[in-house]
Amino acid sequence: MNLRYLHAPLLLAIWQLAPYSVAQDSSGRLSISVGYGAGEYESQTFSCSGERLSSTPVDFQAVGVQVDAWPSDRVRLTGFAGSMSTLEYDGPYGGIQLAAEWETVGLGLGVTSVSGLDGFTAPSFYMRFGRRGSGHLQLDMLSPSPTFGTTGWMRAGIGFNRGYRQRVNGLFGVALMPYSYLDDPTPRLFGELDIPVRKRLELSLRGSFRKGVEIPQWAAGAALRFHIGG
Repeated sequence: MNLRYLHAPLLLAIWQLAPYSVAQDSSGRLSISVGYGAGEYESQTFSCSGERLSSTPVDFQAVGVQVDAWPSDRVRLTGFAGSMSTLEYDGPYGGIQLAAEWETVGLGLGVTSVSGLDGFTAPSFYMRFGRRGSGHLQLDMLSPSPTFGTTGWMRAGIGFNRGYRQRVNGLFGVALMPYSYLDDPTPRLFGELDIPVRKRLELSLRGSFRKGVEIPQWAAGAALRFHIGG
């Protein structure tokens, strides 16, 4: 699928959402994120005896939308959908996750589906230890993202300032990517940084990197998040 055909509808959605007002993260709030990610990973060819024959760069692209709803201060419901273009995974993806966000612990469970040659439908989970508004440990797998796959499908990282107030916040750590060959599951470094642009809008930057055997493996993405209601 050529992702260029999705650019115009996404820009239209951004233009339509921009006039809405925003409240801080609280009961009744809704946020909508629109994002795009791209990168490159290393695909290897092996002989019947297991000898590596060649390394080939493979492009990766993902474009998507994520919606986060907060029915209460402690409950978050997230849905996401989009399209991915790469060798093993090509076509629509999406999922839903329900999370409980207590003061010092967070727990979320859901389901994620990915299309393509190696497509699948599998459970997703999210765990947080520590306060969202300060430093905390976060573990997640197949969790929702508007640039799904850009920062990995299994992640462990340290987050900060991801609480109820809009301010600069982030998550940095290590991740396993969906495109790693099985005999070399070396994790990538990843990072996410959310920057308030104005009261109604945040810019989210994210990326990942690891040294390949012959070709560096990397991905980068950006998303705009709009807050509605409150």
